[in-house]
Amino acid sequence: IPKGKLNLVGIFNPQNGYYSREKLPSSLIFSSIYHIVNNPKENDIFSVIVKLFEGTKFEMEIDRFYERFIITKNEAKESNSHPLTLNDIVKYIIFREVTYDQIDENFISMMIFAYRFVNENDISNVREKIGLTKSKFNPIFIYNLEKKKLLIKVSENSENCITLKLSSTAIDVESILSEIASLTIPQKHCLLFLACCVLSKQSCIIQGDTASGKSHIIRLFSRMLGKDINVYQMNCDTGISILTGQSVLSNSLSPQDIQTLNLALSCLEIIPEVKNYISLNIDHD
Repeated sequence: IPKGKLNLVGIFNPQNGYYSREKLPSSLIFSSIYHIVNNPKENDIFSVIVKLFEGTKFEMEIDRFYERFIITKNEAKESNSHPLTLNDIVKYIIFREVTYDQIDENFISMMIFAYRFVNENDISNVREKIGLTKSKFNPIFIYNLEKKKLLIKVSENSENCITLKLSSTAIDVESILSEIASLTIPQKHCLLFLACCVLSKQSCIIQGDTASGKSHIIRLFSRMLGKDINVYQMNCDTGISILTGQSVLSNSLSPQDIQTLNLALSCLEIIPEVKNYISLNIDHD
């Protein structure tokens, strides 16, 4: 296919360990250059970890992190869970940088490695294999309304804590602390996870079964900080502009939009099947 002014790149994942290109258009398959990107080997992963950890305050954690990464990667593969990727290394570093000297390294490891699994048995199994079964994390939440701060410790005996700014002091502290006390330990861990996301300015996704308390935890967290909460119903077809506010609905297209669309359609018409479809269904100059 002559690519014209467009650069076409097809990407697909294996199914059941087998690579099949059949889901791609045959005209694209036989006229394109084909390349497979293999999974990085363990020594390559170690090299990436060393490079990413370079210059951080926690370089001494490299060997321990690498060992936990490989163990979790293998466990995810055996349990058919979501695979561990190199991006998880970046997640760990981001959380460690904003919580260094405030939250135990082991708690960050538990969030990155253990809580990526859905099944409770898998979570327990990974915690045991990466050496986190003896770590008791029962977060403690302390308010300082005078300074508009919420302090969070990973356990009662922790000397250090992370600090979140409150948006308002009109907070019913007694009611909120009572609600927190009624949560399970994993639910409290979720609150601490949300706190880390706020500190690192990272968007996050909370996953869980129906009635696991996801919505309740998020609403409670917003109340804990004195913030308003906006709820959007979304699906795979929802554009990110619903959150960023970049899209403005209009009843007509601007001349520039029409020109851009005509150019895109002209580029697509280099494919005979597409050209035939456009001529039958779309009126354009």
